[in-house]
Amino acid sequence: MLKWAIGAGVVAAALVGLFPLFVPGGTHCGVGVPVKLSSAKQLATGMVIYQSDFDDRMAPTDWRPAILPYVKNPGLFENHGSEQSYIFAQRASLSGVDTAKILKPEGVAMLFDVAESSSPFVAELDAIAYRATSRDSERKATIAFLDTRVRSLLPTETKAIR
Repeated sequence: MLKWAIGAGVVAAALVGLFPLFVPGGTHCGVGVPVKLSSAKQLATGMVIYQSDFDDRMAPTDWRPAILPYVKNPGLFENHGSEQSYIFAQRASLSGVDTAKILKPEGVAMLFDVAESSSPFVAELDAIAYRATSRDSERKATIAFLDTRVRSLLPTETKAIR
C-alpha cells in the first residue's frame, strides 16, 4: 500500500512539475490556479516524497537543499518580483519530526508563506503572511498541510490550525 502511495506521489510531482503553463504576466497557471498555490503544492509534494525516503521524518531545519532534488526548481521557494510575492518557510517545530506519529495531519501546517525570513527559512505560525492580490482584495495566508493539501485562508480561518 505504501509503495502505491509513494508511486502516486512521484507521478503527481512529475505532472505538477512538467505542466506549469503560465499565461502572460506570470501570475497564474494556464488552468487559472495562482502560481503561489501551485508552488506550495509542489513543495508539499516534494516534502512528502522526501519523507518517504527518510523514514517519515520531516526535512531538517535546513530544508530547502534537502528537498530540492524532489522539486527540481529552486524558484518554488520564493518569488519577490511579481504581484504574487511569497517566501515559503517550513514550520520550525516540525524539523526532523516523525510524521507517522502525528495525529490528524490534515490539520497541521507544514509550509507557509512568511513576510520575511532568514536562512534556513523556518518559522512558526505567528510569522504567517497574509497577502492580497489584485484578483482577490482580501488578505489571505497560503498554507500547505502535512497531507499536501494547500489552502488560502483568511486570518480568522487560521486560528484552528495546529
